[in-house]
Amino acid sequence: MLHCEKNGQLCRVLLSLATGAGKTVIAANLLWRLHQAQRLPKPALFLCDRDELREQGYNKLKAVFGDNARIVTHSKGENSAKNARIHIATYQTLGLDDEESDSISFLSEHYPPDAFSVIIIDECHRSAWGRWSEVLSRNPNAIQIGLTATPRQLREAKTQNKEDALITANNLKYFGEPVYEYNLIQAQEDGYLAACEIVKRKASIDGKTFTSEDVLKAKPIDAKSGRQIRQEEIKDQYTSRNFDSQLLMPERIAAMCEDLFTQLCLHGGPEQKAIIFCTREIHADRVAMQMNNLYSLWCKQQNRTAKEHYAFKCMGTANGG
Repeated sequence: MLHCEKNGQLCRVLLSLATGAGKTVIAANLLWRLHQAQRLPKPALFLCDRDELREQGYNKLKAVFGDNARIVTHSKGENSAKNARIHIATYQTLGLDDEESDSISFLSEHYPPDAFSVIIIDECHRSAWGRWSEVLSRNPNAIQIGLTATPRQLREAKTQNKEDALITANNLKYFGEPVYEYNLIQAQEDGYLAACEIVKRKASIDGKTFTSEDVLKAKPIDAKSGRQIRQEEIKDQYTSRNFDSQLLMPERIAAMCEDLFTQLCLHGGPEQKAIIFCTREIHADRVAMQMNNLYSLWCKQQNRTAKEHYAFKCMGTANGG
């Protein structure tokens, strides 16, 4: 930051840290240091793209700033965080999630230009540089800090699509090269993150060829629309390649989720962090629902209070879960 100011440049900083290495904790400490240095004459904004990250940011920032850290919400036409030092919001709350809308956003209605001293954008690589970047352009003099686990690909992948390449290019073009990087291997060597172990699991039915009668008995769901598939739409044969991308088999989803939940219980407990990759959005909805059902049952059996947001859908692309 001082380097940018010394050279008469707008302050743009990119921090790249492996998932689980503590980006939100670093953000809270950065804001506290800036506050101590009297560099927050105006409020700071912590911006993210979904409610789970907003709650995580709120918990960390409230531990440092107390009631001076508040979540931005609509309350009788007013901004609930109006008098706070730290404003915590999602793009959706600020009205920046609809790129085709010309209506006045919550941001422009409640925040004048240059309203913030500092803006921290969590998971800045997710946003794809759509309409939400209005919050940056309206606050050009703010210290802008981007947090990400994947700002770029070190080697160009053959499968990298144009959208991924554009996000990478825009991150580096806007923020510049990361001023600090802490990768997964380093975090593992330092003992902050556990080393990855790949355990391959395969559903027993995946080696079987299903006839139209077998599929009909399983009451399949169309993976694109979510509706029940009619008998006349069912093909003569199906293999595992058709599951999840074309057909959703409720029993298969239930069995695979139960197997995963069992593995989590055997190796660290069901409340540890895990990412489940799904084929389609509807598939992700069904998996999240099934994992939440299993977790609720487990909590009841263990006489424990279930935590909120146990399993939730997180969209990575327009077509995937």
